[in-house]
Amino acid sequence: MFTPERLKELRQQKRVTQSCVAADLNLTREAYCQYESGRRRPGLETLIQLCKTLPASSDFLLDLSPVNLPAAALSQQELFILSHLRSLSQDTLDLLVFIVQQSVKRGL
Repeated sequence: MFTPERLKELRQQKRVTQSCVAADLNLTREAYCQYESGRRRPGLETLIQLCKTLPASSDFLLDLSPVNLPAAALSQQELFILSHLRSLSQDTLDLLVFIVQQSVKRGL
């Protein structure tokens, strides 16, 4: 379900006003304010525009993920890895975690 608190949090992190976000969405400030207050839920097109404007992950705004990972903020390599993680065997996943841990330790 859409979480207005997260919408407000993202806007504040970006340090923009409600009026600024509303203008980017071609809305009045009052209409946008209704999204942040929870009195109104954005439709699909508005949700997509919110994700692009803030930037935000729709999963984060819909409370399907505890973290905001907007696709626009990820490189092609990161998107590739994330999109294939769940298809890996546990042994392969363990090996991948080990490689990343060792690389971090060595500062690579």
